[in-house]
Amino acid sequence: MASHRFLGSFAKRSAQLRAYAPRPKIRVNRTSGETNAVFIVGSGRSGTTLLRRLLMENGDIYIPPETYVLGPTLQGAQKLRSCEWEDLVSYVAGRFEYEPEFYHFRIDSLRKFALEQRSLGTDRRSLECLLDGLYRHFGHEEGCDRAFWGDKTPYNTFFLPEISAVFPGAKFIGMQRDGCDVVVSYVKAGIYGDYEAAAHRWIESNILLERFREKNAHCLMLLRYEDLIAETDVHLDKVLAFTGIPKTRDSDNADAPQATLHDAHTLPHLKKSLAPVDATNSGKGVRILREEASEKLRDLMNPWLKKLGYEEI
Repeated sequence: MASHRFLGSFAKRSAQLRAYAPRPKIRVNRTSGETNAVFIVGSGRSGTTLLRRLLMENGDIYIPPETYVLGPTLQGAQKLRSCEWEDLVSYVAGRFEYEPEFYHFRIDSLRKFALEQRSLGTDRRSLECLLDGLYRHFGHEEGCDRAFWGDKTPYNTFFLPEISAVFPGAKFIGMQRDGCDVVVSYVKAGIYGDYEAAAHRWIESNILLERFREKNAHCLMLLRYEDLIAETDVHLDKVLAFTGIPKTRDSDNADAPQATLHDAHTLPHLKKSLAPVDATNSGKGVRILREEASEKLRDLMNPWLKKLGYEEI
């Protein structure tokens, strides 16, 4: 009887000690470099959504609606440095689920995903694996289990070093477009209230692409919107080759964009990306700005228009 009481007391005490013992930590910065991820970046209104649709139609890749929170989530995770795995899972899932635009994903909750991730083996517990699992979860919920996943949020352009650090094997497609067309489109869509604010966004995006390319030319491909719409098949094949995305038969992905581009169907400024490729509106921005631009806007934009090979105002 005494031995039974001792064993019972020992088991109870052991359980108490385990409850208060520190749990294994997860190193946020550990990476494998093997994630099949593609990031479409650059200024907004530069064809990022169009390229997303074309890639999903022709390649073995799923690209969800714009996330907006990936960059801030990575910055927040870096501040945690070393944390308990369960806390990291909750943090990442919460940042995505409670983002105001999350309804475009057509997913009620990330609770199922979080529960699955908490049970991962210690060898897979990294921020890279966690986010890889999240994007694949998005695709699975849409019935799009693909070899690659991507993200086409223009806002990610402000977080290129952070994204590259977590996904060292990722490829980046930097979309570039005539700044006059971008600025006019920004204002027409109501995203910016005036040409000058829109011009600052276009210029800053190109500065960040240029800065990132200095040390990461091996993983960044610059693509002009004008080239994409003029010779779509040629440049799409170049993107597929650069990223390593397997090309698929037309019948495999024919309905993918219409079935999964929820944000493009909902948001007026993205709906044009669902239409057939059309080059007729390209180049109109410079004529509009020559009539309406202030001298300050000309001084702001012309150096970058010239640098990128576009017609000055």
